[in-house]
Amino acid sequence: MTWILVGAVFAVLNFNIPVSSGAIGVLPDTAGYILMIAGMLSMERRTDYLTGFFRKSKGIAVLLALMGAWDYLRTYMGWSMGGREIMILWGTAQVFLVYSCWQGIIFGIAEIQKRENAELKARALLKSLSIMVLVKALGIVMLTFGGMIIYICAVVEIIVGLGFVIQVFYTKRRYDRFYKEQQG
Repeated sequence: MTWILVGAVFAVLNFNIPVSSGAIGVLPDTAGYILMIAGMLSMERRTDYLTGFFRKSKGIAVLLALMGAWDYLRTYMGWSMGGREIMILWGTAQVFLVYSCWQGIIFGIAEIQKRENAELKARALLKSLSIMVLVKALGIVMLTFGGMIIYICAVVEIIVGLGFVIQVFYTKRRYDRFYKEQQG
């Protein structure tokens, strides 16, 4: 789960540098999703009974990595995305996919928790995910208002995202401890 945690840092925490046609992330989302895919593959190798929803989340992570790469390329090249409506639609699609991807990972953790009788805190992670996605969706809605509210939403997203990453960290520690006890 180490790769999932590191990927979460890249994918969830958005520290952006403003450029003429948008903003470029200091921690690129694309790298985060690629790292998360590596972590999911590692979980699958370790646990052979993970369900289809967990497995499908890898495909969603690939799609998110491609969307992040497109955003990076578009911003770097100075291409405009279109009007505010297109940006809201694009952001809404990303939020939906982020939720679906993480939900698959969390369901995989919950499955391990249930089958192995391990306390991995999947429910707490799902609650934290729900709050993060709600804040991201609210940030997208606030794009329609513009102005200072966008910056306030960005700061709140970073704070909530940091809380989610911390929750992923605690789940990772429990996951690692459980598998260490299984082997020792």
